[in-house]
Amino acid sequence: MTHCVTGTNAYMAPERIKGEEYSIHSEVWSLGVSLYELAMGTFPYASATSSTAKPMDLINSIVNKVPPQLPSDRFTQEFVDFVSQCMKKELHTRPSPEALMTHPYIQMFNDGDSNNADIVAQWVVQHKQAMNTL
Repeated sequence: MTHCVTGTNAYMAPERIKGEEYSIHSEVWSLGVSLYELAMGTFPYASATSSTAKPMDLINSIVNKVPPQLPSDRFTQEFVDFVSQCMKKELHTRPSPEALMTHPYIQMFNDGDSNNADIVAQWVVQHKQAMNTL
């Protein structure tokens, strides 16, 4: 566990913002925030980053509000759950990167011949390219 504070506030896990110990599980939070943003085309705490928001609104939202969820009518339940697991507020309830590799969303694409990390990387690239064309 670590105590130093580095990184971009918008993607920092709640425990990092509060100055608590953090671990690789904090990076899982950042993954969830990034996947949400890629999927929706907007930052999950967009209201806290609007032009009328106060500087502490973003930090308050991340630390004190329920994490936003992807709409289940636009995404598969597996993907919604995957992102939700990544954005669990409590550090010790978030899965590790190794545990995420066994998540049903990742396993949906495991054909036994492919490396799951390559599949996830391809998905991210494809969705980022799709977002750039909007």
